[in-house]
Amino acid sequence: MNEKLTMQDLNSAQHSVSKLKPLAEALAAVDDQSLNNNPEAIQKFNDFCDFTSLKLMEAAAIVARAQKQYKDRDQDLIAAAILRTSIITNEIANTIFAKENLLAGYEIKKGEMKKQSFSEAEILAVIGTPTADAEALDAQVESLQAEKVMIERFLSDAPRFDADLLAETKVLDLLQTRQDLGMSAVKM
Repeated sequence: MNEKLTMQDLNSAQHSVSKLKPLAEALAAVDDQSLNNNPEAIQKFNDFCDFTSLKLMEAAAIVARAQKQYKDRDQDLIAAAILRTSIITNEIANTIFAKENLLAGYEIKKGEMKKQSFSEAEILAVIGTPTADAEALDAQVESLQAEKVMIERFLSDAPRFDADLLAETKVLDLLQTRQDLGMSAVKM
């Protein structure tokens, strides 16, 4: 049973423990006399108590496994994912800034050429349009945003932290670089 637990598994188990534990404690106070010493009622009641105890133990075991899984998480990988998210945020801002500068520079050149009486056709022949470069920058931003979503999905995947969610990101490369440089995460 090495399957990694999800947050949903943990939340469900915690909910079960929170409801079943007080029930099991309350049921423990019931004695045979409370059931009029009726053998059939006592047997059904004991079966129900056994069932409740079993479900409580199963839920408690899931909570314990999830806590151990979280404790044993790959802190270096998580640190690299957090760092990459920060890098992506900066790369997106820089790319948007580069596009704005590209378009502003084009407008300035176009305005200067118009002042020198160049026609639209002549301007287009000399400086072209920044459309392809602007579209490439837009595509770069979209790619970075998609990578950031994948990383955020990984970071919100506690206690599992499924590394497969990072397959199409640069996090694993960043982790390898950090390890090559002897850098590791601070213990969380």
